Amino acid sequence: MKIFGRNKNYGSGRSIPVPVILAIIFGLGVAVTSGLYYQRYISTHQAMTQVIVPAHNINAYNLIKAGDLTWRQVPVGAVEPGTARKPEDLIGKVALVELYQGEQVRLERVGEAANDDKQVIAVNIDLARSGGGYFSPGDLVDVYFAETENVPGAILASNARLLQLVDAQGNPIIPNQQVGLLQQAAQAPRTPAVAVLAVSPADIPQVARGAANGSRGIVLVKKMKP
Repeated sequence: MKIFGRNKNYGSGRSIPVPVILAIIFGLGVAVTSGLYYQRYISTHQAMTQVIVPAHNINAYNLIKAGDLTWRQVPVGAVEPGTARKPEDLIGKVALVELYQGEQVRLERVGEAANDDKQVIAVNIDLARSGGGYFSPGDLVDVYFAETENVPGAILASNARLLQLVDAQGNPIIPNQQVGLLQQAAQAPRTPAVAVLAVSPADIPQVARGAANGSRGIVLVKKMKP
């Protein structure tokens, strides 16, 4: 069509040659195939190793037996430092905290089994007066009785093991909750809590004083070493 002396071509344009289109499609196919092959190669050729892990959840203060453990394959780079690498690292030890199925076990989470039998007792404590409230299951503690500031504290038990710490409603207290409880304690002193302890049988009569209704005289002192 000629408009005002000039030719006008509508819909005309330079088309992409078919060989070029085919080359682009082929290149994309090669890139995708290569990526998939690389991913498959990495997943099948990555260096692996075995680590010893709990076969099921192990409660705090339970003696670890061979049947509690199993092997798990992990990439070499995924082995956590300071964790058990063989069954002998765990068998015959005591879980100081709950150990979870399939998780690598840090060696500080297990301890030597006590030579003497322990008995379990639950006592009332004043959370704000007991080590600042920074406790975890498995901690080694000394148990004192200090009802008033005018009377020196008397030790009731040494090297007791803290199995569990619960609030006044019986809910387990975990470490990241304790700061909030301490803030409550600052506003309302004598925040109650219950400590479940494993103590020597000879110490039970003295520690039982803390189980009396309304008693808040028990104070726990966290130990860095026995």
